[in-house]
Amino acid sequence: MDNLQWIFSGIGVEILKVLAGVIIGGGVGYAVGVRRKIAQSQIAADDAEQEQKANIVDNQSEKRLESGINQKQKAGNGSKQSQVGTIKNEKQ
Repeated sequence: MDNLQWIFSGIGVEILKVLAGVIIGGGVGYAVGVRRKIAQSQIAADDAEQEQKANIVDNQSEKRLESGINQKQKAGNGSKQSQVGTIKNEKQ
């Protein structure tokens, strides 16, 4: 009888661990999904061509998202650089 109780107490602890993981993981995943941030960085030598594009589109949320685009470029002499970043809320 003691062995049977030990098995069920172990299973109960594992079930609680799984539930806690689902709740915490779901909360973190939701926070990451709501806070959409993009960071891009490029470094090049002379006569390089660099281009960066970043788009954040929200078509599900009615509230304003915490979004951000951070783009950095550094290049030597004679280089061409361009950066484009957009944040759109397309809730219909």
